Amino acid sequence: MSVVCVFNLGCTLSENKQTVPIIRSSGESVLLSCSCTDLQDSPERVQWRTPDHEDLFSTELHQRYRDRVQTFKQNSPGNLSVLISDLTVEDGGTYSCWINQNQHRTFSLTVKGCTLSNSQEKQMFRYSGGSVLLSCSCTDPQTRPVSIKWEHVDSDVMEVSNRTGRYAGRIHMFNEKHPANISLLLSNLTEQDEGLYRCTINNEKSISMKLNVKGCTLSSSQENLIVGYSGESVLLSCSCTDPLTRPVSIKWERVDSGVMEVSNRTGRYAGRIHMFNEKHPANLSLLLSNLTEQDEGLYRCTINNEKSISMKLNVKGCTLSNSQENLIVGYPGGSVLLPCSCTDPQTRPVSIKWERVDSDVTEVSNRTGRYAGRIHMFNEKHPANLSLLLSNLIEQDEGLYRCTINNEKSISMKLNVKGKLLESLLCTHTHTHIMTMLYVSADCTLSHSHRVPAGL
Repeated sequence: MSVVCVFNLGCTLSENKQTVPIIRSSGESVLLSCSCTDLQDSPERVQWRTPDHEDLFSTELHQRYRDRVQTFKQNSPGNLSVLISDLTVEDGGTYSCWINQNQHRTFSLTVKGCTLSNSQEKQMFRYSGGSVLLSCSCTDPQTRPVSIKWEHVDSDVMEVSNRTGRYAGRIHMFNEKHPANISLLLSNLTEQDEGLYRCTINNEKSISMKLNVKGCTLSSSQENLIVGYSGESVLLSCSCTDPLTRPVSIKWERVDSGVMEVSNRTGRYAGRIHMFNEKHPANLSLLLSNLTEQDEGLYRCTINNEKSISMKLNVKGCTLSNSQENLIVGYPGGSVLLPCSCTDPQTRPVSIKWERVDSDVTEVSNRTGRYAGRIHMFNEKHPANLSLLLSNLIEQDEGLYRCTINNEKSISMKLNVKGKLLESLLCTHTHTHIMTMLYVSADCTLSHSHRVPAGL
């Protein structure tokens, strides 16, 4: 069926019987210009003929040009031009605009299609966790394909796009801004991405390439038994043999009786975990700080939910020495050392607490009013030395003292504070005056004397 337009006035083509050469690229649009010299004139009949000598608007050709042809005569009766969009190579050929079957204008349309470049890499090697550019492009940067499709074609054929679950969020294409660049960027590579990829244009031309993905292989040279000390830090080693590789996922767990995640998200480990893989992706080691004896156990490093290595952590805690004095004697105004220490100088307790435990329990520290400014501890510089130095003794300091670590282990000792210094005592003896300075204990026994001859 032809489109026939009938008008009251005649039409003379502005340019008659001249073939106009036009070159376009596939995917572009072309304006085939045909008009009356007077745009208000209307021809009795107008027909556009395709390279197949068919009517452009015939029912037979309707499907091929559907939604791709636009006319302008609605606004200007004498403007008989047509705009053809989304050109394909098959659209190339001779088009003619016929007026009243005796005037015509001819266009020779050449549509340059995309020819895939053969200079692309055929085989690529990359590392898991990295990215790869799968190259595919038209030899002529002015061309573009009508359609483009990427597929993974090993055993089954799988579309490679952000619409496909396993590739979702990992695909970037460049053809929106650069139509001839059909390359695909695939990020966050996994070993499962390895295989044969195919780039197909217009459902007919394609090129293929092989992608090899080298994943993380866990080193087996790590220690299987690690010894740490309470209060200190320990490195649980786990790494890829190739420093350029990285796993897709890394998980640390403690696997003694149950399975517990070891991370700063887990309450008992919160704030004590440091990982290195952010800056050094192949280093999956874990640094565990402020060790406690409860941290002792079996730890497992797992990558990609499939490969793992395990190691045993032994934590040596503080064992209080039994060689301390149980009875300590001091004097008013003097100082006394209340000894408490770990048997192994490399160990330290998680917590240390001194208390006086006579009738009531009183904390012995500089925070307690009666002891304020009189307490000195040594464990800041020497963590295994938990002893307490009590200065400016008074008789009220006498009592039972207890050193407790980790709220569970303790030793106790008794402090006796002996009596006062007698300023002077004058004794009269036969023929002799004796000036004696005496230190007297609580039961008034003589502890020291000094004689001064009479008359001096």
